[in-house]
Amino acid sequence: MKDKLRIGDLIQTLLKDMEAFPNHRRGHNRQYELADAGMAAFSVFFTQSASFLEHQRTINLLKGRSNVQSLFLNQKIPSDNQIRTLLDGVAPAALSQTWARMFHEMEANQLLD
Repeated sequence: MKDKLRIGDLIQTLLKDMEAFPNHRRGHNRQYELADAGMAAFSVFFTQSASFLEHQRTINLLKGRSNVQSLFLNQKIPSDNQIRTLLDGVAPAALSQTWARMFHEMEANQLLD
């Protein structure tokens, strides 16, 4: 019997693939990892807040840790503008294999029925 698919496993897969993003940056300003920007962008779908960063700051004040840090394994949270700047150089196709693998995993675990 196959182990049940867990959201943490899917998030780990996504993070691993985002860590392989090509780094288009020049110079020494590398305060944020591209994977952190990618995971922060992905996590926006879960917050439903007008300001992503402000929402994370509020949660951090209330709980001592933001949900991006807890769920999406981010250590540093870039601002909305920084996320766009960092990810503009990454082609959407960089995650096409990720989405295909996740789809097949969910299908194999009968999560799409």
